[in-house]
Amino acid sequence: MESISPLLSLVLSVKFGFQNGLSLRQSLQVYLSKDSDSKWRSLVLSWLRSIELQGKGPTFEQYDHLTRITFETLVRGMNHQPIIETLDQLEEEIVIRDQIYLQRQIAILPIKSLIPLLLLQVPALMILVFVPLLNKLSF
Repeated sequence: MESISPLLSLVLSVKFGFQNGLSLRQSLQVYLSKDSDSKWRSLVLSWLRSIELQGKGPTFEQYDHLTRITFETLVRGMNHQPIIETLDQLEEEIVIRDQIYLQRQIAILPIKSLIPLLLLQVPALMILVFVPLLNKLSF
């Protein structure tokens, strides 16, 4: 799912796996087989391997709070605790965060679209206006 954030894709994949009767580990394997974002895929894959080998995953202190909460929730799921309600809440929070991000980007878009106008079209217009004026003044 390239059009949505990788974190939301992970949460939705786990939820859909649960709805289809898959375990958390199977849902993560299905997600890893479909995910195309190599950085995110390698992060989830390294997390899953550390869970399998050590029984606990790495901390995600350098990531935002929703990523940390998501992986903490998945660790609880690996310990056979119920996580579906938490995944529902996470999905809502991630969607809200992504909507806010998109609204900010849309608000900045008109300003960004003025940059070519200011850099290319305004100087060309000034040349068109001032060259004939300078020609009249020089003669």
